[in-house]
Amino acid sequence: MKSNLGCPACGSGDVRRLVYTSQGGILWTPFLNFIKCRTCGARFSGKTDQLDPQVPKVMRVASVVIILSFVGLVFGFVL
Repeated sequence: MKSNLGCPACGSGDVRRLVYTSQGGILWTPFLNFIKCRTCGARFSGKTDQLDPQVPKVMRVASVVIILSFVGLVFGFVL
């Protein structure tokens, strides 16, 4: 995706929005607006231009709670 965003590492305008990352998964990555430069491969936040953004700990805890709740619900119906 061509965008008006520029890569903070190399200055290239050839960037694309990520749909999935190993840190954010498919659940949080779209909300966090992770961008990847096609020229140098650097990942950065589209909101803050911070290189190699991290998923906040609150979101990681929320993900675990959601998954455990879902698993508990499934096993509750099976038993």
